[in-house]
Amino acid sequence: MTDFVLTMLNSVMSDGLSAEKFAAASSASALAAETLKGVMKRRHATAVRILLEELKAGKTTPSDSDVPEVIAALFRFQRAAEEGAARLNLRLMGAVFAGQVVHRSMTADEFLYLADILAPLKREEVILLGTFARLCEDGGPALEPRDLQLRAIQELVPDVFDNVDAFMATAGALLRTGFVMASVPPTNYAAQMSGFIYRPTHLLSRLSGLLDIEGVVKRHEADQS
Repeated sequence: MTDFVLTMLNSVMSDGLSAEKFAAASSASALAAETLKGVMKRRHATAVRILLEELKAGKTTPSDSDVPEVIAALFRFQRAAEEGAARLNLRLMGAVFAGQVVHRSMTADEFLYLADILAPLKREEVILLGTFARLCEDGGPALEPRDLQLRAIQELVPDVFDNVDAFMATAGALLRTGFVMASVPPTNYAAQMSGFIYRPTHLLSRLSGLLDIEGVVKRHEADQS
């Protein structure tokens, strides 16, 4: 991927230039190429460190039988790093990888599927998913969807979201992931809550079986401090 970008960079910097400008463009292209190499080197180093930290947190390493699946997963992880995925997103992907290894369920298909969903998530979306996941698994009586949403709002507004509208907009945006679904509240709820009721899906439960989303966020924040 890096070689391809370098080729494109050289073409963009020099194509169509007159002879007198070509030398200057070549110099700029060489400088840009070195800059790109430096950026990629740093991104690769960060990605490796994060992945190893998540494996360490899971106290595990892949087995020899996992190697074919591991290779496919690492290629996807590398691509996310090279494309500039945020460190939190890389850590989520690393935690999925570690979770698969821990549970001896290392399958490239599942990793690739989840990685494509996790890579573009915003921080607020990750926090909301983590809250939903915890509220579903806190060991107490199962909450009705409406009550679960109200609990999440109470926890996250205004610390994470400025207001309920911002919370609802983010929950609605998460419909694209398959981790959240929406339902229309019964008529007798209308006086207390308008709009959709958002609740986690089986896919989020599946993700939570591989990693603790809030734990990943805490490790990310500790890494940033």
